[in-house]
Amino acid sequence: MAPSVVATKKKGVAKVAPQKFVIDYSGPANDKIFDAAAYEKFLVDHIKVQGKTGQLGDDVKLQREELYHPMGLSRTRADPSAARNAAARPKLVRLPSFFDFSDPIGSGKLSVTSTIPFSKRYLKYLTKRFLKRN
Repeated sequence: MAPSVVATKKKGVAKVAPQKFVIDYSGPANDKIFDAAAYEKFLVDHIKVQGKTGQLGDDVKLQREELYHPMGLSRTRADPSAARNAAARPKLVRLPSFFDFSDPIGSGKLSVTSTIPFSKRYLKYLTKRFLKRN
């Protein structure tokens, strides 16, 4: 009897779940010794995707998360008594003048999302390289 041949189904390429790395530099950014915009530009210029630098495309995305005032205050805030009445428009209350909002605080976190294989070690390498140059 001849051996039977069973057809096998070809498996498609499994879609890789996106990896997300969060780089927290809120401490140095608050002390104004770290430039978040320059760091983000450095990563965009130096991350390699398929052997080419500066061409992230849709595979790697960088997103900076802004850091708010350390006390969690904004220049104006809604009056809590007006918030109870849903029909009333909330009044804005001026905060005391000793809060200085003229100087931006800077960013606290940078999230790197990748749909291709990407290592945390590579981000650490690029970060160390950025810190040596700047």
